[in-house]
Amino acid sequence: MSNISACRACSSSNLRVVWDLEKSPYGDLFQQDKSKATALPYHEMTLTLCCNCSLVQIVQETDLEEQYDQYLYNSTTTNGLGKFYTQTVSRLISDFSLEKDDLILDIGSNDGTFLINFKNKGFQVLGIEPAEMSSRIAKERGVNTLHSYFDSNSVTEILTNHKLPKLISINYTLANVPDVHAFLKLVYEIMDDNSILSIITGYHPDQFLVNMFDYIGHDHLSYFTIESIEFLCNSLNLRVLDVSRVEHKGGSVQILISKNTSMREVQPSVSQMLQRESWLGTRSEDFYSALRFRVENSISQVAQILESEDFNTLNGVGASISTTYFSNQFGIAQKLSGLYDDDRNKIGRFAPGSGTEVFPLGALPSGEKCLTIILAWQHTEKLLSRLRENRFAGRVLIPLPTPVLLEI
Repeated sequence: MSNISACRACSSSNLRVVWDLEKSPYGDLFQQDKSKATALPYHEMTLTLCCNCSLVQIVQETDLEEQYDQYLYNSTTTNGLGKFYTQTVSRLISDFSLEKDDLILDIGSNDGTFLINFKNKGFQVLGIEPAEMSSRIAKERGVNTLHSYFDSNSVTEILTNHKLPKLISINYTLANVPDVHAFLKLVYEIMDDNSILSIITGYHPDQFLVNMFDYIGHDHLSYFTIESIEFLCNSLNLRVLDVSRVEHKGGSVQILISKNTSMREVQPSVSQMLQRESWLGTRSEDFYSALRFRVENSISQVAQILESEDFNTLNGVGASISTTYFSNQFGIAQKLSGLYDDDRNKIGRFAPGSGTEVFPLGALPSGEKCLTIILAWQHTEKLLSRLRENRFAGRVLIPLPTPVLLEI
């Protein structure tokens, strides 16, 4: 794996390392064969801060085809995402007076969970999705989907066979793009003065404040602030119109963007968010050093709990991209006897690197000699509720935001 030498957004070479994380395989490569899972290579992850535009990014280049051609993640599996998308669609239709003959384009459309809301309301929709399984599921749901990466070829396809989209959505995809500047330059080519670009992405200032470090991974190459997005837009003749923070995925942000030549007005939320980021110190190395210190402290506490507790098997709840990175950072990937999840795409497969098998959540064992750790800790309340539904009784370790050991 090679490393980039310049910022993905502004091409500055002034990248400052803020955290060297533990090596890990690509997080979503759950395999049907255990030997293939354990043979997967481990890759470095180095988090850096661009001193020019303030973009936070990992410097490792990743193999897009290896990560996404057989990507297992589907939007429908994420707790609450469907409802969040439904609310977002209703708001966008209202705020921008979208009409049914407008084209709605979703880049990185996954299984069509976002676009299905527009389709059900009679809108023309087009998704662009590189993952074979997700693209197929979207088509089966009746969502018009181009099985492709978003590149110059897909731009030509849109310009040749479709009208310019009134709304372009990029939901939890921009962080995965290797060259953010080039990507948004292509988006610019399919916009006019009436077009709105809606970006929803994880918002690391909020995520990191609650110790959600496991959003950092080889799929998420960049971590955006409003400052870094505005810097990027200014270089591309785009303008940030409005921003809003949402609680989804531990902290997310929706950013609405237009061309500079649009008559739409910039809302006060933009300057307010920039002021908040200044107060938080997101441009300072100290912001990230503090996160590293808190996470390392939690790792030590979890190790102490595991050493002091009497158990024969350690079982993990959650089998996802983030739980792969979490398990490796906490040094417990090889200690887990089993992973337990409701995701049917993962059940029966083996975790990347460790080869730990994934079982149905309902099969989670309990008893005096079993200890359960909530790997997908961002969904603790939902998962505890599911365990109670399954009549689980036993010790449960919640590792973050600070370690807590419960008896349920």
